[in-house]
Amino acid sequence: MEKHRVINKAILFLLLGHLYFSAYSQGDSLSLLRKQWIAINCRHAIDSVNIFSIEGSILALYDSFGESYFPWSDSLVQFDYRVKDRLIIYNDTSIYGVIHHLSNDSLVLLVDNNSMLTVYLPTIGTHCNISKQTFDSTLIRKPWILPYYWYGDVKFDFLDVESGYSSQIKYCTSHFVDDYNFYQSGAYWSTFEYGGNVFLIISDHNLVLDINIFQLTSFDTSNIETIRFTKEGQNPITFKAVELLSDREYKELINIITSKEWQIQEIQETYKYYGLKSRWSDAEIIPITRHRKEGFLKNDFLSKELNYKFSTDSTYSISSDNLKYSEGTWIVTKDGEYLILIQDQSRNSYLKLLEYNKNQIVFRQIVELKESQKSDKIMKYDYIIKLY
Repeated sequence: MEKHRVINKAILFLLLGHLYFSAYSQGDSLSLLRKQWIAINCRHAIDSVNIFSIEGSILALYDSFGESYFPWSDSLVQFDYRVKDRLIIYNDTSIYGVIHHLSNDSLVLLVDNNSMLTVYLPTIGTHCNISKQTFDSTLIRKPWILPYYWYGDVKFDFLDVESGYSSQIKYCTSHFVDDYNFYQSGAYWSTFEYGGNVFLIISDHNLVLDINIFQLTSFDTSNIETIRFTKEGQNPITFKAVELLSDREYKELINIITSKEWQIQEIQETYKYYGLKSRWSDAEIIPITRHRKEGFLKNDFLSKELNYKFSTDSTYSISSDNLKYSEGTWIVTKDGEYLILIQDQSRNSYLKLLEYNKNQIVFRQIVELKESQKSDKIMKYDYIIKLY
């Protein structure tokens, strides 16, 4: 029965595609197709597994040839193509995809090899005369705010740290500007250049499912003007620069952090997180669990016998009695708001700096703790931690 449902679903896609496509003659379809398209959404038309998203890739169809560009691997493929009925055929015999919908402002293809129904939008025909390298350095130089990006204004820190997935993909952090929502998350970012234009991709959590695509139109030291590609169309969105610490203030902060080996003086439980746009209330824990073998034991953490050491070579360690609980590299964001502990490509910690001087450092952190050594269940706790 399930097999028949899958086959019927595929037939329905084909029928819908025929109805959409039949509105255009072959000549009309060629003139509409011949432009640069960017994949902004894809899903599997037929159940399948282990397929990596092609969102963010470019499909450019010109008069005499076509190109596919994949930003994650920085690979460009050129091919000859022709259109027959609803099929885009490349290199004479291979099927690139089946056209399900075509208009001046959108293209829907069933990409044949992976059975992925993919939505494309045309790129914007503007050239901002900026290189990818210049844009990268602009993003890295300071934090940026996107107004009402999810459920409120979100700040991004674009880090010059490779993610481990590829040299094209780097880390960034994101969190709501207003403490009304104390949300923070690790994310990934990448830029690429194609056809004289520069694009930015931000993946909030998952490199397959949560991909947001922007095309740069203009920028200065305070604003980055972009077009964001969504299923609803092309929407202008502006990144706003965040005020930075001065060089002197930033150096002083780094000197304080690296001045000595710090010990926990006090731990305060703060709030319980019930979900986006929920009110904070007095409570003990954040009711989110995950399963992992490694992690702090709750009792060990609350015993306050942990030492924090931040070295001038950007490495850190958290230890107790010569037993290291965590180690990696550390970064302070350019506005001095966050101290980021980077452990590996999936485990980063974000310490929101509340106070700091030569005698103490106070920060707020979502801490993942284990109840017992035998359990692999991880609970998230929201703490304010004082070091001295």
